[in-house]
Amino acid sequence: MPKKDLTPRVTDMMKQMQGMMAFNPTWAPQCEQFWRAQAGVLDEAEAFSRAWFTRRHEAIRSALQIVREMNGKTPEPATALQAMSEWQRHSFERMAEDLEHWMSLCAHCAGRIATAESEAAEDILQETEKRTKAMTSTRHATPV
Repeated sequence: MPKKDLTPRVTDMMKQMQGMMAFNPTWAPQCEQFWRAQAGVLDEAEAFSRAWFTRRHEAIRSALQIVREMNGKTPEPATALQAMSEWQRHSFERMAEDLEHWMSLCAHCAGRIATAESEAAEDILQETEKRTKAMTSTRHATPV
């Protein structure tokens, strides 16, 4: 079976796609707002992560403190139970704080995306109005 030269087909396809892929100037505001929103989401996620790790370190430090206090001792069962209960109580508080911060993260990120979409739409509208005025205004009249 003879091989076909695909070069003309690929070239034609690339020419057809060129028009579709041309950057539309009205997309610039939307792209800019999208990347601004992404930067904001990253900031939010970084703050959430930092606080989450701080709480995890706190849990480890408190567990280590209990272990050090009990080291080499045979505590009364009531004392050991109280220490464990206290640690668990603080762990539940940390988990509740995790959930609260997670919900806040989700709300802030959704807000950033919604704001970016709204601002992009407004910027596109202004850009479109500006381009329309520029295209429709004439410097001199041409008799018909």
